[in-house]
Amino acid sequence: MKDLFGSHGLQVMTLAAYLLNKVLCLLAGLFFRPIQAVVEKQMVSGKRHTGFFVSTYSRSENPAGQLLRWINRRVSYASADTDEAWVRLRTGKVSIAQACLFKEHRNRAEAGLAAAAVNKGLKSLLAASLLLLSVTHIQSQAAQINLSPAQRRATERNWIFHRNTRMDFGVSGNATATISSFGVQANANGEGFSTATDVDGNLVFYTSATQTYNRNGAATSNGAITGNNSATQGAIILPHLKNPDRYLVFYSGTDVGTAANGNLQYAEYDMKQNGGLGDLVVKNLAPSPTGANILTSEALTYAPNSTGDGFWVVSFENNSTQVKAIQVKFPTPATVSFSAPVISNLSSALYNGYGSVEFNDSWSKALLLSGSFPSGNPGGKLFELNFNALTGVFTELWNISLPALPVTGNNPKYYMADYSPAETYAYVSTVFSDRLYRYNISS
Repeated sequence: MKDLFGSHGLQVMTLAAYLLNKVLCLLAGLFFRPIQAVVEKQMVSGKRHTGFFVSTYSRSENPAGQLLRWINRRVSYASADTDEAWVRLRTGKVSIAQACLFKEHRNRAEAGLAAAAVNKGLKSLLAASLLLLSVTHIQSQAAQINLSPAQRRATERNWIFHRNTRMDFGVSGNATATISSFGVQANANGEGFSTATDVDGNLVFYTSATQTYNRNGAATSNGAITGNNSATQGAIILPHLKNPDRYLVFYSGTDVGTAANGNLQYAEYDMKQNGGLGDLVVKNLAPSPTGANILTSEALTYAPNSTGDGFWVVSFENNSTQVKAIQVKFPTPATVSFSAPVISNLSSALYNGYGSVEFNDSWSKALLLSGSFPSGNPGGKLFELNFNALTGVFTELWNISLPALPVTGNNPKYYMADYSPAETYAYVSTVFSDRLYRYNISS
């Protein structure tokens, strides 16, 4: 099924629509002249791109780091589940690590609908209705793209953290990872780092929530930004989809030790600056169509939109029920546009502490973790949400309350959550106690 139709979630409805259409056409054919089955025109296609980046996150109090999502330098996005990541998880070198490969699809069903419109009779109307149902389903899914295994693996090469640490997994991934001192980022320079690597395994640049660094490990001269170093998911890097020399850096200004929520901000990194090493050209701006501040927690992630021409930047607001998604698009090579936040409300209020949002491999669902602060008592909440990449709306599937953590020492707290590669389990990590909990979410 997956090989036949090329995307998660699409195959069942597509096949069902196809088969049902065939049955209806056979029945209707007894009374109306034969016409071409419209549903057969719905097969998806799209422009192929060539690469993506790796974003890595770490936290100074937690020796584990986290591989999140990665994006294409030239236009799009990709990643892949890695068994090696789960080996590193078990050895304690990396906390929850997951990557996902997704393929771009652009719907070409309009031609099929146009063909159906010129045909008369019940048969064409039924076929068009089924096609509309399938088209709607396709459009709610994130745009996807194929990468070769070699390209995918090369982009996973570099993981850069605080404390001047670089983990090099090599282009092929077959060699033992090397850990070396790299760059000038000290412990004080941030818990959450994002790293951009191209399809040849070359480091492009990396960033924390307070400073960007070029591929040589040097802090860029205009790279100081006003995010917060203590944010759980401190920063993400996205490509400008119409300008291969531009990248967007989104970062959180939230420190729950000071306030439950802070302002989401962004900057633009231009590779033409500094003799081709790059630097920020605009920074510390609100990603809002009006310039208004957007309050968010320390959680920060992204997903591709359904049409392949932009992204959704996602967070939630502590002490509220609100999950926020902001659509980012690129009208011209020199501009970027933002939608007003799309608000989805959960069934119960979130806590005021650390937390995260992590998507599954098809970007159709997400795990949201919210923890209490200043201690892990009363506990935390874990939600699973459906995501519509066309509208930016999240729909709650279920939630559970996580038990209180001991109020001892540095007061352990819930920190992050992510899926296992098969999405059978949810892994929940803590900070100041370095514990990992596994929840069976298969039923």
